[in-house]
Amino acid sequence: RTSASLVSQGGTNIKGKMTKLEELIDELRNDMNYHKGLVTELKNQKENLESVLTMKTQDVRKNLTNALYKVEEEMKRHFEHQKAENSRLQQHIASIKNEKTTVEQQLLGIQRRISELELQIGNEEEDQ
Repeated sequence: RTSASLVSQGGTNIKGKMTKLEELIDELRNDMNYHKGLVTELKNQKENLESVLTMKTQDVRKNLTNALYKVEEEMKRHFEHQKAENSRLQQHIASIKNEKTTVEQQLLGIQRRISELELQIGNEEEDQ
């Protein structure tokens, strides 16, 4: 072998290695670009999912807040109704107590009158 042929062979080997390295670099660049695209797509999906979850969370929160408000309003109405009913019953009880007192007083009056009449009848019988 001559030195020119060695240089020529070495040049071919270096050119071949350079070509292989360039092909490897191109392949790696293509892989990297592919993976960058995947990462970008995944980031977009993540942002979309976060947006959807945020909207759904807000929607659920709004629905629960509305439901809670309705329940609170319903409870207020029931409490007011119960309060009015209790007041009405208290007035009715007071009225019945007054009637009872009046009836008891009338009963005492009638019992006194009966006692007076019994005494009168007893006195009239003695006189005869």
